[in-house]
Amino acid sequence: MKMTLYHHRGACSLAPLVALEESGLDFELVVVNLAGDRTAYRQVNPAGKVPALVIDDELLTENVAILYRIATTTPAARLLPVEPPAASRQLSLMAWFGSTLHILRRQVRMPLRFTSDMAAQDKLVEDGRPKMWEALQELERRLGDHDWFGGATFGVADGYALVFYDWGLADDFPMEELTRLPEWRT
Repeated sequence: MKMTLYHHRGACSLAPLVALEESGLDFELVVVNLAGDRTAYRQVNPAGKVPALVIDDELLTENVAILYRIATTTPAARLLPVEPPAASRQLSLMAWFGSTLHILRRQVRMPLRFTSDMAAQDKLVEDGRPKMWEALQELERRLGDHDWFGGATFGVADGYALVFYDWGLADDFPMEELTRLPEWRT
């Protein structure tokens, strides 16, 4: 099985990169410059976005699907619990990452994706920053007193959560005010 992960530094494709490293699977990493011309990359992924994981000739996109595939391809790595209730909880958490945290981050960092109106973009950022901070605090609450988001051991949800922690730092949120996430990050 040949696996190729298309990744952009600083993007959410960090999550499958971490999962692939933890899984022990053999893969090729291709770094894509999303700020440049994406014409050649669109031959791989017509959407022109990362992450994209090509397994043999199959294109797989979207973090939740990619992370699920990596985890279930290597069950011995225990990146996703095998028990259905625990696995469902982790999938639910990752769906929240993709549907809430990721969208809030896009609102704050890329309001142009929502509207071309500059005044509206400024308002999106202004309204989005407090919501993103609330979501980062919720991320910490969801970790609770556990060592890992993924359950008893490191799992694919932990690699995905790392994306949002790092984005919080990059976007100048007061991550030092959180207590559990900085500790978890180390």
